Amino acid sequence: MTETVDGGPQALPSCMLKRVAHEPRPGHRLDHRPYRLAVAADLARQVKHKPMLKHRIHATLMSFGHPCPVSDLFGLAGRELLDRLAIPQLWRETVDASLYMIDYLASEIDAIKRELRATGADH
Repeated sequence: MTETVDGGPQALPSCMLKRVAHEPRPGHRLDHRPYRLAVAADLARQVKHKPMLKHRIHATLMSFGHPCPVSDLFGLAGRELLDRLAIPQLWRETVDASLYMIDYLASEIDAIKRELRATGADH
């Protein structure tokens, strides 16, 4: 199943749009090993999507001959550059959706890491 972000044309897997809430089984503590493994697996899935989205943005820039004069395209100066670039609307929506998902995944990754630390896992 796929959904679109902000009505844009780029279909994104629904697994990227919401994180699975992990609840330990009745009688198991939060520091129970299978629970921690499930949370860690969720973290791994979220982490692997972020570079794919960044590569998609870099590929779009290369397709339209736009160099990347900033060292961090996803930092403040890079985001301002991405806002100013003249690229066709369809690709603009893809870039905007990818940036949205990068921010979303960063917040999800931070939440998962906090959850792992709270269970006593040292990842």
